[in-house]
Amino acid sequence: MNIKQIATHAAQLSGILLLATGCGSATSPDNTTASSAEETPPILADAFAAVPRPATMPPIHELRTQAQPGDDVVVEGKIMGVMKPFVENRALFVLGDEDIITSCDLLGDDDHCDTPWDACCEDPKNLRAGTISIQVVDANGHVLRHAIRGVNNLAELSRVRVAGTVNKHSTADAFIVNARAIEVL
Repeated sequence: MNIKQIATHAAQLSGILLLATGCGSATSPDNTTASSAEETPPILADAFAAVPRPATMPPIHELRTQAQPGDDVVVEGKIMGVMKPFVENRALFVLGDEDIITSCDLLGDDDHCDTPWDACCEDPKNLRAGTISIQVVDANGHVLRHAIRGVNNLAELSRVRVAGTVNKHSTADAFIVNARAIEVL
């Protein structure tokens, strides 16, 4: 991956993490959904597997301050924290920390928001500290060019546990995990 590609990916990830603005009015995001298992590349389909829960598992906001690039991690959370938590035509999504972020569907007001995964009522500091990017990469470390939304019923507000490695380009501002296994809980 050259410097231009790294900068482009970093800019995309930063944009995803900073999109946490007010509640939207759309009933569903305009991301591409994987339409059938036949179209899903084997490497992406194989990424969905059971992930055993370790005896200790720090929440996302702590993991961001403890883990370093190259570390193996297991993380659990909910797909939330931004208006569009899935990147179109990429195996990449934003995972939110349920310890410090509450999605709007849990606020008890059914009419509150059409996009409850954006967690629009949360403090932006919590959104920055409590979200990370999860991506499935190929053998060369490139994010798969295939939508992950819809694969194995993965969608906004899905709870997942992910086993992976902190990406070598991960920073405090753009924390990225390369998933080896994703379990929809």
